[in-house]
Parts: sequence; C-alpha cells; structure tokens
Amino acid sequence: MIELNIVFLLLILLLLKLDHQNQDFIGLKIDLFSIQTVLISFLIAISYSLISVFLLYPLLSLFALTVETSRFDNLLGNLYTTLIMLLKSWIFAAFIEEVIFRGYMMRMIQIVFKQYVLVGNVFAIIFSSLTFAMIHSYQGLGGIVYTGISGLFFGVLFLYFRNLYINIMVHGFLNTFFLFKKYWGIVSLITYEY
Repeated sequence: MIELNIVFLLLILLLLKLDHQNQDFIGLKIDLFSIQTVLISFLIAISYSLISVFLLYPLLSLFALTVETSRFDNLLGNLYTTLIMLLKSWIFAAFIEEVIFRGYMMRMIQIVFKQYVLVGNVFAIIFSSLTFAMIHSYQGLGGIVYTGISGLFFGVLFLYFRNLYINIMVHGFLNTFFLFKKYWGIVSLITYEY
C-alpha cells in the first residue's frame, strides 16, 4: 500500500507539472499553514473522535460491524514500533492520502463538473469517499463503512476550508490518537471496540 501511495503521489505531481499547476491547485498554499491551522485541526480531530466514540461506533455495533484493527496489536507497549508507525502514518496516510483523495481527486471531479458546481461537489465527495473506503478494506466491512463515513467528513472539511493542510493534520491527529490508544492498550473510551 505504501508503494502504491508513493506512485500515485508521483503521478499527481507529474500531472500537475504537465498542466502547469503547482501545489496551490490542490489546496497546499503555503500561506494557508499557520499555528491557527494546527489548533483548528486539533480541535476538529478531537471533535470527530468524540463523534466516533459516542455515535459512529455504537451505530456500527447496532449492525454487528466492527473495525478490524488487529494488525496494530503489536504496538501494545512498544514505543519504538509505535513511533515508526506514527511517522509512516503522517507521511503515507495523512499526507499522501489527503493529497490523492481530497486535493487531487476532488479537484479534478470539480473541474469536470464546473458547469454544475453543486453536482460536482457532491459527486467529488461521494466518489473520493468510496475510493478512500475501499483502500481500507483490510479493516473489514466495518472499517470500510467507518472509513467511508470519515471520507465524507474529510470531503466536507476540504470543501469548507479549501485548505488541504487542515485535512492532513486532522487525518494525522486521528491516526495519532488511534496509534497511541493501541500502544496504551485502550480498547475504548466506552464499551465499543474500534
């Protein structure tokens, strides 16, 4: 998966170059990054974590769906492995996935539907969320559903702020919370497993 993410990122950079575009095109304008952006992202990540714990996971459990996370069980008490996974998570999940699914894919769909802005935005959010969910199929059906919902959230977030740094940081903070939860052996803040 990491190799595929890198290939897609390089392809996107090549396509941007061929189209005479730069990182601004996908929402990575340098002037959009600030301490305020970091704080907003952190607060959004905490809010989404609480929504997940108190709403999304209970809803998944009503349908007997769980998110398969056993591949991360080796993090329990292993700080070195957790920190390495954290670094990989910020680079290959938070940064590259947001560039691919929100920064590039959504932007290109919006261009295709430029005459129909609302349709383009809705289709961009739905399509990017579905593809985002499918790359997380290793988490089982519950993981696909949860990640699809998260993809919808990330899509709306990107449309609202038009700032990919926020998406990257929210994604990174959410992954950080999850990885340290696994490191500390916290099953859940309440009775629902995730």
